[in-house]
Amino acid sequence: MSPPALEIRLAEISALEIEQTAGLFKTVWPGVKRLTPEYLTWLYATNPSGQMIGMNAWSGSDLVGHYAIVPIDAKDCGQSRKAALSLNTAVHPGFRGQGLFKTLAEKSYALAATLGIDHVVGVANDNSTPGFVGSLKFQLVSPLTARLFTQAPKPAPASFAWQRDWTPRSLEWRLRNPAALYTYQVHSEGLEINAPTRYWGLKSVLRFESKAENRAVIEKCLTQVQQLQPRLWFGLNAGLRFSPVTSVTVPKFLRLAALNLIFRSLNEPGRRLEPQTLNFAAIDFDVV
Repeated sequence: MSPPALEIRLAEISALEIEQTAGLFKTVWPGVKRLTPEYLTWLYATNPSGQMIGMNAWSGSDLVGHYAIVPIDAKDCGQSRKAALSLNTAVHPGFRGQGLFKTLAEKSYALAATLGIDHVVGVANDNSTPGFVGSLKFQLVSPLTARLFTQAPKPAPASFAWQRDWTPRSLEWRLRNPAALYTYQVHSEGLEINAPTRYWGLKSVLRFESKAENRAVIEKCLTQVQQLQPRLWFGLNAGLRFSPVTSVTVPKFLRLAALNLIFRSLNEPGRRLEPQTLNFAAIDFDVV
């Protein structure tokens, strides 16, 4: 008896479908512990910028493919725009090689465009980057810089053509990630949000913060710790000036995975971002 034909349907945020999505993720990435129903409910259903937009592939009653983007608010060339962050894509091992990734992604982008999403950004590793750039026509904007440091960088004058627009409400939601344990610390250059890494004693920096209203949110949500050293920052930001004495760029061959910023406009095909004009950091995607 032949298997049932594949059916592509709109991804939903019901408790049952989120449970099934978490089960698919467990099959595809058995070693990743954070992709739980609780985490997916937080990410897909409670985001103040909008609920998840995505598509699922079904074989009968079995979920065999999933692609999701989540809405974000961005400052783009001086304007506030609705954008989306590409996050989760998974295809069951038994259904690969059928073009499901591209089909689910393109249908998700078409739906997003009708909902007012102007563009999609994401962070891809070296394995997934060719698929996004080749099949889905994303721009490979730039690999993210990784910097190991002991002294916080000094802010430098900079004007950004693109950055995420974090309001107090959206920042509070981000810091309530149920799969993470963030802290913050204060130093002479301001405040930074930290996240644990797999290396004992090493923290990563999600964001350097200077806005008073955001500082109040951070102090409300997180526990303050004493200054930790060393720390790891990765992103793109010409407004951060790291000291060459107290910091070093981490070479690509020493990183666990390359992180590449990718971009696709849904309204202006071929539009590109220039990496030197961007402010993008770990808080802007959901790796930690």
